[in-house]
This record gives sequence, C-alpha cells and structure tokens, in this order.
Amino acid sequence: MSVRVIRDIVYKEVAGQKLHLDLHLPEGTPVLGVVVYFHGGGFVEGDRADAEAERADVLAEAGFAVATVQYRFLDVAKVPAQTDDARDAVAWLRAHSAEYGFEGAKIGAWGSSAGAYMASALALGVPSEGIAPDVDATVAFFTMFDFRVLQPRGWLEEIIFADSPEASATFGIPFDPSNPDHVRANLIQQVSADASPFLLMTGDRDLVIAPSQSERMHEQLVFNGAESTLMTIGNTGHEEAVFHSPMVIGAIVGFFTTHLAK
Repeated sequence: MSVRVIRDIVYKEVAGQKLHLDLHLPEGTPVLGVVVYFHGGGFVEGDRADAEAERADVLAEAGFAVATVQYRFLDVAKVPAQTDDARDAVAWLRAHSAEYGFEGAKIGAWGSSAGAYMASALALGVPSEGIAPDVDATVAFFTMFDFRVLQPRGWLEEIIFADSPEASATFGIPFDPSNPDHVRANLIQQVSADASPFLLMTGDRDLVIAPSQSERMHEQLVFNGAESTLMTIGNTGHEEAVFHSPMVIGAIVGFFTTHLAK
C-alpha cells in the first residue's frame, strides 16, 4: 500500500513558535483509525521525522493515518507544556478530520521514551481534575511513569550513561510528593479505571529507563481495572533495532486495529 506524506502542517502557534506535524496517509483504502506519534529525546532533542520510515510509514501502510508531531522542548517551555502540545495536536486532528479523509475515526497515540510520556498522558487524562482521556488507545515504549522511584546507578554508570533527561530534567528539581504540579505530572498517580487501553513495551536490559517503570505502570493499570498489556523483550536495551522488528510492529498494528478500527 502506498503512503502519501503531507509535511509541515502548522497545528499550533505559541509564544511566537510554530509547531508542525506531518501526516502519513494510506492511499487507496479507507482509514482504519488515526495515530499520533511522539518522538523521544528526553524532552531536549529529537525530531518528528525520527524513525518515521520504521514506524509512521509502516503503520500507514497497514491502513492508519499517522501524525508525527513536533512539540516544545524543555529549554523553551517547562512541564506541562509538552503534554499541552500533545493535546492540542489531537484537537487539531479532530477539527480537520474531514479535510484529510478520516472524519469520525478513533484516535490513538504512540510514543517512544519521552514521547511515550506524552502519549501515555493522553490515554490517562487527569482524573483528579475531571479531564478525560484524549485518545482511545496508547502504545508506550519505555518511559518514566513514576518519578518517585528513579533508577539507581553506580559511579561508573553515571559516567557512561548520563542521567536520563526523562528522569531528572522534567522538573529540574527532585520530585516533591507534596507539590500538586509534580503529582499531576507523575503519570502513575493519574491512573484510573477510565484510562484508555495501553500496550507497554520495554527491554529487560534498558539502562536509560528501568524496565520496572513499565512493569509498575502495568500493575497499577490492572489494579485499577484498566486494560494493559506488557511486552518485555529479552536482552534488549533502550531504542534497539528489535523495536522495529516485524514481531513488535505486528503487535502494534494488531493492538490499534483492535481498539481503533470501526
């Protein structure tokens, strides 16, 4: 199936900065659903085109419209600006769905590392503030779900592996459980039975974000009555090539087909 890509669509302008998304659209077939994809990079680097051939285009070839989304980095705007951008991207897609041929389609989210934080926030909403989930399903690759439990490292690991920006730079200061803004941003504390279905993926050798983060989130989702599937890939670290394998992509296509297709 061929894919048509429409680039550099402005979905939002804030503080003088234009934020863009690229649409990857399947041609010659009805759209099964829409997926917003958020790249990784610790909230400080990366590009919406990262891994687009292996992720966005492959998903579009399976019949989904995929929007790869630019968002603000921490040097420009602090948390929760990134999640605000994600929600605004989803709102833009809903408002322009008829124009691009997916009116009425369900919307899912997919993210990697820092991007998975945003995709997960869309699937959780903020129950304590009455904010419902923005998407119907989420795939999250190895991200921080609980800032209260950070991965410990020895002195040599501190040299070889710089502190994960997802774990340290999000707040710029240590997590404060008495700070409502910190609690709001700590995703595991926003889990409820109303959360959209999750597919969590991690590698058991991830030295950037501990696999226990995904494991803890999975347990919390299930405990609260939400739907969650956890895939832990053996002998695999952060962002390794196996995450582009037919096994992984097939699971993602199946997950989104189950939850988004009409």
